[in-house]
Amino acid sequence: MDIFMLNLSSDSYIVNRKQKVTEGIDILLNLFSTVKQQRLFPRKIMTLSTKRQVTVYSIEEMIEKFALADYKDCRINAYPAFLNAAEERDYENGVNLDIFAPNILFLDIDLNDFPL
Repeated sequence: MDIFMLNLSSDSYIVNRKQKVTEGIDILLNLFSTVKQQRLFPRKIMTLSTKRQVTVYSIEEMIEKFALADYKDCRINAYPAFLNAAEERDYENGVNLDIFAPNILFLDIDLNDFPL
């Protein structure tokens, strides 16, 4: 009888995991920028270790924070972060609303909730 064991601390698993997360980030950011050319950064993210939203300014910084959280409970905000207080104030006053217009809808559907 063969037993398959996955070594989660092996170098190849860690490299593969980082590569998969990086590919996923690239896919998401491409979706965000497709419609109306939404800017990508700065953007808020959250991880298990940050426990709150933090602003990142590059893909590299995002991947670094995800790695520090061991890729657990990592989230990317669909909306870009404000560049400064003046931009936030303009948005609240109805100026440049299209900068933050939603262009994608994510649904999380669990198969456990829907019998086949």
